[in-house]
Amino acid sequence: MALETITIPLETYKCLRGHLEKANEIFNSLGMAEGLASESKPLKP
Repeated sequence: MALETITIPLETYKCLRGHLEKANEIFNSLGMAEGLASESKPLKP
């Protein structure tokens, strides 16, 4: 089959999810500060 299932430990998954959620919160707060965040434009440093 073309698709393969990758198995990772549950703790690793939880850790990665935590990091993703935290990064998403930071990104959202930055987007609010900059106004409407445009996906087509690169973020200013």
